[in-house]
Amino acid sequence: MSATFGAKLRDFAGYTSIHGFRRIADSVFILRKVFWICALSASFGMCVFQVYRLSLQFISEGVNTKVSVTYKELEFPAVTICNLNPLKLSDVLQKPELFQILNETDNAFGIGIDYPYPKTSLPYTVPYDTGASPLHTAKEVFRLRMGSYSKDEIINMSIPMQDFILSCRYQGAVCEPT
Repeated sequence: MSATFGAKLRDFAGYTSIHGFRRIADSVFILRKVFWICALSASFGMCVFQVYRLSLQFISEGVNTKVSVTYKELEFPAVTICNLNPLKLSDVLQKPELFQILNETDNAFGIGIDYPYPKTSLPYTVPYDTGASPLHTAKEVFRLRMGSYSKDEIINMSIPMQDFILSCRYQGAVCEPT
């Protein structure tokens, strides 16, 4: 039985991918066999030692974490609020040249805006069947008409910030709309 075991061991050593076993089996001289046995044993010992150290490190659950927190004074963020209504309706209704554009847009779209003034039958400022969107045309004409007003007049006709900014707080403190 030992002869078959020795043959199987030599066969295993000749075909295994563990490099040292083949060197031990193929060595003719006893000194080479001892050298390869020592080299293989030392390599196996180092492997066991490394696995043992890593296992202890894993089991100890040691975690190294470095956290750095810095505080500095925060600046008030820059906020831009864009009101889609550039002017108050009450002021637009008092300016015939602006009211006419509102009236034309209402007629072109059939929106049915309910305002307290009668609709005008003035001729259109521009034709609305030019292929461009009637709303786009009305916006452009409105902007052109607003260009004839001074900056102070436009500011007076615009909606004050206090009317659409209901409250302002920053870091728990009350702030001004400006």
